[in-house]
Amino acid sequence: DAARARFETYAKKGLAKGKLTEAQAAGITKGLVTTADYTAIAGCDWIIEAATERLDLKREVFTRIEEIAGPAALITSNTSSLPAARLFSHLREPGRCTVTHFFAPAFQNPAVEVVRWEHSTKQTVDRLRWIFAMTGKVPLVTDDVICFMADGTMKVARVADKVFMGREILHIAVLPKEGDKAFYTMLY
Repeated sequence: DAARARFETYAKKGLAKGKLTEAQAAGITKGLVTTADYTAIAGCDWIIEAATERLDLKREVFTRIEEIAGPAALITSNTSSLPAARLFSHLREPGRCTVTHFFAPAFQNPAVEVVRWEHSTKQTVDRLRWIFAMTGKVPLVTDDVICFMADGTMKVARVADKVFMGREILHIAVLPKEGDKAFYTMLY
């Protein structure tokens, strides 16, 4: 219930500040199911974990998820600092697991990192890229490192928007702080 309340609070704040319409605010919690019962995830196609940034806790959560999730289910973490290898390498089927790190605020910012790591399959990464692209997100495929693209040393800037054949083309540049080098410019 605390998770649902948090989403509802975000929606109310966005509505009060005029950043969301009534329909957008209602859409934030529409279809959201929260539970502490792991068996409820048995039929899910994709499970996204967002537990506290404690490696031991997250590994325990993923072990329990893997026991219940269907064989085709994607399992991802929204960690902001832990490498995929540390989170998933103990699992029986680590190839279907990776990190999908949403840039905040996720309901407004289109960028999301999809981490490619030593055990993630091409199918898993491609499937996540497709899902994100089809839902209006901009998937940025990154390597598995401690912290991620927007770890406070960089900022993501929306450079230009254009429309081509009915699709938005979004240029995203990762701009470094002084002394760092940019390592992504993405065209979507």
